[in-house]
Amino acid sequence: MTRFLRLRDVCEIFGVSRFTIRNWVEKGTFPQPIRKGLFLRWPEDEIERLIERLKDRR
Repeated sequence: MTRFLRLRDVCEIFGVSRFTIRNWVEKGTFPQPIRKGLFLRWPEDEIERLIERLKDRR
């Protein structure tokens, strides 16, 4: 079963503010969130894949 991360969790993982995450989403450089009611959520596996891609680019 897929686990979903909150905006706060994603901010902590990347060490940035919620505004930065939202800017990245708007620019298309970050996965689109899934809206659950009033809240934004990201599938944990998508965030893990993004981290791996970023590591590979170094």
